Amino acid sequence: MIAQTQIQKEKLIREVWGDCCIECDYNKSPAVHLYKLKSEDVAVITCPKCDFTIVVIEIENLYKETLKDEINDQENTIVTTYSTT
Repeated sequence: MIAQTQIQKEKLIREVWGDCCIECDYNKSPAVHLYKLKSEDVAVITCPKCDFTIVVIEIENLYKETLKDEINDQENTIVTTYSTT
């Protein structure tokens, strides 16, 4: 279970975060926290230097091969937000 969680965190860093923080270009690994809510999984990825945060909801959808088709579907929505506080 711990190894599976670690693999999931590493995959999130690779696929969502990338090589560095898009806000401050810090190139060390971000802090990743996984939460299980009633109906979905949530990941919070935070830069340790500037606190820039990305929240990923429905993590299991991130790993589906049909994700590109689902994004084009009108029923699916991707929402992004940015806060300077």
